[in-house]
Order: sequence, then structure tokens, then C-alpha cells
Amino acid sequence: MSALLEARLPDGTLVGRCDQNCYNGTGKKCLCICRGRNHGVGKIQAMLNNTAESLAAATTAVRTINPKATITLFKADLQLPLPLTE
Repeated sequence: MSALLEARLPDGTLVGRCDQNCYNGTGKKCLCICRGRNHGVGKIQAMLNNTAESLAAATTAVRTINPKATITLFKADLQLPLPLTE
């Protein structure tokens, strides 16, 4: 599965993600880490949607689960760990 966003705890436990189930989704919007922004738009558009605004929304969603989680943004084959700072 090709994830665009993942949130993990310091021990590596996955707590949220946005993947092909979302960006290739049809029907009702899912409630993944992108909060529906990428639902059904395809992988390329979902990658373009991952702006500072959408990442801030993902960070807020993850912090409700665990304030120690970190978000990783996947762009093509590049992984960029993002700090959870305001």
C-alpha cells in the first residue's frame, strides 16, 4: 500500500495514515489522517494536496491520539520526517 502520510509513536506504532484506500476511494469520505482532503482525488493530486495547511490538520488529528506521535510525509520515493511543532 502506498502511504502518503503516516503518524507513528516514538516506539514505531502506527497511529494514522493516508494511503490508496483514501486517495483512490469512492463513496463516503474516509476519516484517515488527511481528514478527507485527499479522498478520491488520485495519488498525484493527493501528493499536491499535502501542503502546510493539510499537514497542520493532520498534526492536529494525530495529537488527539497521542501528543508524542510524529508525522512522515512520503513524496515519490522520498521520506521526510516532520516535527510536530506549531
